[in-house]
Amino acid sequence: MNTALTLLSPARLLIQEERERFLEFFAANIRNPNTRLAYARAVRDFFRWTEARGLTLQAIRPFHIATYTEGLTGAAPSVNQKLAAIRMLFDWLVTGGVLPTNPTAAMRGLRHVVKVGKTSVLTAQEARTLLDAIPFDNVVKTRDRALICVMYDQRRLKIWKKFWGK
Repeated sequence: MNTALTLLSPARLLIQEERERFLEFFAANIRNPNTRLAYARAVRDFFRWTEARGLTLQAIRPFHIATYTEGLTGAAPSVNQKLAAIRMLFDWLVTGGVLPTNPTAAMRGLRHVVKVGKTSVLTAQEARTLLDAIPFDNVVKTRDRALICVMYDQRRLKIWKKFWGK
C-alpha cells in the first residue's frame, strides 16, 4: 500500500475531507496490491495531465477525460485499465460527496477484439494420447474422459465451421 500511496500527490485537493476520501480509495477500496499500484500510476498520470492544463478536480469534465484517453498510447487493454482506474476513483469521490457527478460516467473504453486465441489446438494424435492416458477404472475418470472428448469435438467443430463456413 505504501508504494502506491507514495506515487500520489493529492495536494490539489484543498479540503482535508477530499484528501482523506482520495487516499481511502487506494487504502480501503482496492485490496490487491498489484491493482492498487497500477491504479495509483494511472491516477497519478491523469492528475499530472490535468495539472499541466490548470484543471481543478471540480473543473474536470467528460471532454477532458476523452481528450486524455485519446492521447494515451499502448494497447487497448492498457488504455481501458487506466480509464477504469480513473472511473473508479471518480465513482468513489461521488459516493463520498466530494463531487456532485462523475465526469467519466458516459465514457466508454476502447474496443478490443481477439480474433485468434493463443491456445493451440491438439492434433488428432495428441488428443488420442491424452484420452488413452485416462483409464476407465472409475466413474470420475470416465466422466473426465467424456468431458474432454466433448470439448475436443466442440473445438474441432468450430474450426471446421470457420474454414468451411457450414
